Amino acid sequence: SMSEPSSPDDFVRLALYRSPELERSYQQWVAMSQRVPQAGALPDPRLNVGFFANEVETRVGAQQARIGISQQLPWSGKLRASEVAAAAEARAAWVRYTAIERSITRRVVTALYAIHELDATIDITRESLELLSSFEDSVRSRFRVGGGSQSDLVRTQVELGMLDDRLVSLRS
Repeated sequence: SMSEPSSPDDFVRLALYRSPELERSYQQWVAMSQRVPQAGALPDPRLNVGFFANEVETRVGAQQARIGISQQLPWSGKLRASEVAAAAEARAAWVRYTAIERSITRRVVTALYAIHELDATIDITRESLELLSSFEDSVRSRFRVGGGSQSDLVRTQVELGMLDDRLVSLRS
């Protein structure tokens, strides 16, 4: 079992680890690879886990690690026709597996960015609510001593109510 995820890489690893779709495509690739006759069998896959000393900035944000499985595929000339067909199927299964892996990674990173943006919006809305609340206090005080208009007070209270609703909605 994996510990609680704390970094984007942890969330991606967890999603890959728990994906039935990825597991199914991996098993299909393994099954296809085993159909290549032993004489022309594909070499064993190698798991590569690389950690970058410094974060590498990519199109989807900073990356601290990369996980991949590499599979050497023999040249067609070394295999008989049935082996060529089996190797092509195994190659296609591998391409499907990596496409699913990339898709899951992209979905997790997109969701993390959306959550980050939502957190920032919640913070800004909460700060605005606090500012408007203190402004409402001063408008109410002025109104009490005859220095402010009732319409200013009502407008401020309506705005406060709207901001409060927005904060509740964002949090939910």
